Amino acid sequence: WVLTWSDEFEGDTLDMTKWTYDIGNWKLDEKGNYETSGWGNNEQEFYTDKNTVISDGTLKIQAKKETYTDPVQGTYEYTSSKLITQNKFSVCYGKIDIRARVDSGKSLWPALWMLPEDSVYGKWAASGEIDIMEGWGSTPEKICGTIHFGETWPGNTYLTNEYHFENGDSTENWHVYSIEWEEGEIRWYV
Repeated sequence: WVLTWSDEFEGDTLDMTKWTYDIGNWKLDEKGNYETSGWGNNEQEFYTDKNTVISDGTLKIQAKKETYTDPVQGTYEYTSSKLITQNKFSVCYGKIDIRARVDSGKSLWPALWMLPEDSVYGKWAASGEIDIMEGWGSTPEKICGTIHFGETWPGNTYLTNEYHFENGDSTENWHVYSIEWEEGEIRWYV
């Protein structure tokens, strides 16, 4: 493997040459029109650019219970941040490593995932999605890795498998979540 992109979160600010904030609570169509609230998943938070902290070589994405009102999208009881590399970095095939730990708790839905740069085969999930790690805050002892493909939702297909941590371990501890992506095959690792 040859390193082509990395972020070690040095300093105290997010490197905006590598990342973009995905702001709001609504999924937009290709023309920028509001299409679906809650990102199609009934998500309750409003994503802002205020819920990230860089310190000690880590990126911390914070979920907060607080009232937030957007003049167009309405009022929300929770905020968080959503970061993307779209239009800044894209990869097809290779090894992707993400070192992370996530909090547990009801309603938390931690995920480290990849979407296509362009939706050339159609809206989600026709153009694909690779979930490197997806978890549930209420069950931090297990995660899954998933690939979504085929038709657009709700006619899409997905293949998934769960990983169960050893007794006493969970997503609350640091782990390296990886995929090795080659033509015709993706392998998941913890």
